[in-house]
Amino acid sequence: MIGTTSYSYLKDALDAAKEGDTVKLIADVNEPDAVCGGSPYYYEAFTLDLNGHTATVKYIDIMNNLTVKNGTLNADIINSSGGGNHTLKLDGVVLNTSTGEDSHGISWGAYGITLLSGSKIIVENTIFSVGNNDGFELIIDDTSSIIFKNARISVYVETNGSLEEIEKYLPVGYSLKSNDDYGYHIADANGDKTTNDVELLAKNFVLTKVEAKAATCEEDGCIEHYTDTHGNFYIEQNGVYIKEKAENVIIPALGHSWGEPAYKWSADYTTCTRTYVCQNDSTHTDPKTVYTVIENGIATATFDEEITRYSHTANVDDKGEANGQYGVYLDTNDTVKIDGAKKLSVKLKYGTESGFDYIYVYKDAECTKIMQIDDKDAKYSGNGEKTFEVDGDEVTFKFTSDSGVSDYGYYAVVTAAVSDVQIKEVKQIIPGDVNFDNKVDNEDAALVLKYISTGKAFYPNDEEQNERAILAANADGKGEVDMLDVIKILQIVEESNN
Repeated sequence: MIGTTSYSYLKDALDAAKEGDTVKLIADVNEPDAVCGGSPYYYEAFTLDLNGHTATVKYIDIMNNLTVKNGTLNADIINSSGGGNHTLKLDGVVLNTSTGEDSHGISWGAYGITLLSGSKIIVENTIFSVGNNDGFELIIDDTSSIIFKNARISVYVETNGSLEEIEKYLPVGYSLKSNDDYGYHIADANGDKTTNDVELLAKNFVLTKVEAKAATCEEDGCIEHYTDTHGNFYIEQNGVYIKEKAENVIIPALGHSWGEPAYKWSADYTTCTRTYVCQNDSTHTDPKTVYTVIENGIATATFDEEITRYSHTANVDDKGEANGQYGVYLDTNDTVKIDGAKKLSVKLKYGTESGFDYIYVYKDAECTKIMQIDDKDAKYSGNGEKTFEVDGDEVTFKFTSDSGVSDYGYYAVVTAAVSDVQIKEVKQIIPGDVNFDNKVDNEDAALVLKYISTGKAFYPNDEEQNERAILAANADGKGEVDMLDVIKILQIVEESNN
């Protein structure tokens, strides 16, 4: 009945329901072939109060919000609004969907499903299809659940968090996996399709607080947030936990910002160490030591390395992974320059609207000298890959798009072999001459004796000079600097005086 108006059949009452009406049962209803909705369409929201009874119909198809409460409903539930912003609300209801080839199961092509007060949905050998363009919101209170028995699962849009909204209520060890033929199934911890009944429960949705953390050179940081057992992210706002995308929570690692290198030569000039110090964190260093070549009093240290740079459309990252498609009306230039390079090696991948959007390759930043590759201008459209070399130390990628279809964009990896050459005049070290006055005398002996007794550096403000002094102090050329070296220096002094 609706208000004081009675109906012989539930279908008739539902057909007559208007916006805000409550259809209330006064007895059990068994109309297994009743198609409720679709003809006529149910455009207006209403409530079905089972009033402690059981109702059986083929399905209810509504294009608005639907509330069902207080009883058992055997029916498929459909929202055919084509992605409307509507909610199916069950309050104290057990909902059993049908099985079989013609079953619609839960086909709620709209935004939300809410289960309250001990409600339960059983989906067996049929479909659970939900969501709209904005996503999907599933709310299961502490007393309610959804039981999947060999259910097929699909969502209106796969990339807007709808799958995660279902997955968050799964027991630990279970996940959603794509089927080869249709939608998703529930997989066990081994990734295999489970044959077990799986119950979605509020207790499975456990949030763990993660404190805010600053990003470092090598580790990601984050804002304060919460994670569930399936790795989804949530932000708390006024006591409400709102699901958030990872990129809005995680602060990417800063990466090292290397300053100018410092060079340190060994005391005998046989090795040279180049060290970069990170400007973000001075404890992060990148040292490299090479052997030198000494000729005609000059030591030469050569640091060979391969440097890699990237160029790509904004939707593509440095790994070549695309997040969406490039924009329209683009006209961008990106110059890659590797100082010291004599030749650049380039690997280019592109995917554009053929004949309308283009990637050009130029030798110069001003885009006046287009590359010639395979005896043709380097102007590409459609899909393809190119590998080529560029003489010099720079290359420019120009990308243009119109207002039509967009695609992958482009991704270029530019590498070059670069040599950093350092030279140093070799200063001869005289054994025993620790003060470098080109003679060995008692003053040198006294300095070495002081060094042995105090352990203080010969040249505390000049590390390189101090290492050369230690090398000179080891006058006998054996082991560490000790009293035998003092004796050796005194012997040298005595021999020079005779």
